[in-house]
Amino acid sequence: MCLGRQMNTALYDRLGLLEAIDNGENGNIIWNQIASDGVRAYIEQGQLTVCRFLHDVFKPNRLIHLARFNELVSGYYLGHKLAWLVRKPIRMQQDADGLLHSGDRKCLEYGDGWGVYAWHGVVVPERVIMQPETLTREDWLNERNLEVRRMMQERMPNFVETIGAGWLDTGKYGSLYAVDLAPDPEEVAHYVHVQDSSSARSYYLRVPPTIHRADEAVAWTFGLSEQEYQPAQEA
Repeated sequence: MCLGRQMNTALYDRLGLLEAIDNGENGNIIWNQIASDGVRAYIEQGQLTVCRFLHDVFKPNRLIHLARFNELVSGYYLGHKLAWLVRKPIRMQQDADGLLHSGDRKCLEYGDGWGVYAWHGVVVPERVIMQPETLTREDWLNERNLEVRRMMQERMPNFVETIGAGWLDTGKYGSLYAVDLAPDPEEVAHYVHVQDSSSARSYYLRVPPTIHRADEAVAWTFGLSEQEYQPAQEA
């Protein structure tokens, strides 16, 4: 599913196929079919693996030819007179949760050089992976995609110092910082720095500027009051 989404996005952004086909209901059907054909081998893998098992162990069946073919490609469209084949990627790296991820190269790359950079399933610009030390406060403030912005926070070597955040408070469960957003109308934003015990990843989560205590900020991210937040009970 993750691979399919990235191929879908790439087709949309780089080829502009939506402009070449009807934008009506039929166009959407065609578009979705084009995207799914690019990863059809992964979609059909489960059923065809069963066919191969039945062929080898019980009784030969004609689907063995499609099953073996399916193992050699990433996607395909098989017509009566025309076949489109998509080669497998030469690299596809994932994290422990099966999300596209790499900290030092393209996590998904095909033989023609096309691919994507991603951090824990979020596709990011090349610079976020290859040159995180060059990311600036302006890069972070100008990034409108909240998921990409969160990944930039993880990748920037000295996030707090880079964006000029000022310390407000430290509690049992995290630290609270204020960021000057001028000339943004909101003027200031508060971020609480927390550590994910299950993955050892750290996050800066935005909280309302009316919050001035770190533990209250952490509790707010769970929809609780500071008094209600009990990590021991949560665990």
